[in-house]
Amino acid sequence: MVKNEISRLENITRPGQSSSTQSNSERAQPSPSTPGSTGYKYQGSIVELVLLLAQLFSIISGVMFIFITNPYESRIVFQRCIFSALLTLLGTAVVMHGLPSLSTAKKLWRAFRNKATQQEMKQIANFAMDNNTHSIFYCSLILSSAPSHLLLIPLFLEVVVSLCRRVLVLAARAPSWASSFKGGFTSLADRVLARDTDIRRMIGNAEVFIFFALILQLFTSSRNILLLILYGQLLRVRYIVNADCKAAWNTVAQRADGVFLHARCPGPIRSLYNRIKSFAVGLVSQAPRA
Repeated sequence: MVKNEISRLENITRPGQSSSTQSNSERAQPSPSTPGSTGYKYQGSIVELVLLLAQLFSIISGVMFIFITNPYESRIVFQRCIFSALLTLLGTAVVMHGLPSLSTAKKLWRAFRNKATQQEMKQIANFAMDNNTHSIFYCSLILSSAPSHLLLIPLFLEVVVSLCRRVLVLAARAPSWASSFKGGFTSLADRVLARDTDIRRMIGNAEVFIFFALILQLFTSSRNILLLILYGQLLRVRYIVNADCKAAWNTVAQRADGVFLHARCPGPIRSLYNRIKSFAVGLVSQAPRA
């Protein structure tokens, strides 16, 4: 009778033990779709490689645009450069923030009606103030504009920096057999990224210079008033969230003060300059802050 009772208890506990052992073994094997697994890293590397090839195409198109003299061909190459960079920026935004869904539209609608929660407003602000988002808006502005070497300068530098960072990411994920030829790429990327501060300063200066060039362009036949207005709105946001753009504007203001606020400057010109400067400061102070 005791043996029968022991055997009955063993039959009761064995299924639980086997299921527990099976669940532990299943938990020990990560799903291919979970972050950190081999399948997930492989898929991420494929996406990064596609974005890298698109950035290379954009850089090559930008270099070709410099040497092409035919107006029709230069316009096509200019649009190819902008469009490939725009696709890369959109892909980067999807990787960083995910694909937009119906919930995204609902969040934007609640934010438009001032009914969004603080967490939702923070998510929207993070996306709106992201440097990648600003680059997307900039590409959409100049995609249909007249071809210009000046308009490509900030975008070209931004793509080069992003390309070097993507090279380092892919080199870190590369298998061991690829270590023989990836050293040259990583060393070149490190040398470029070592000048990241200088490149960011150049981008900020180029953005400010483009704004004044668009103002001067109003007196020519190739003027684009809509581009000037929308680009000015972009610079309002860039002045608040980007330190390099703000430093570039401060440099311009200091040099302008030295000229137009000088004691020998005529009074009417000094008064006009003060009005323009106060108007510009008011535009920045009224801009929404993150």
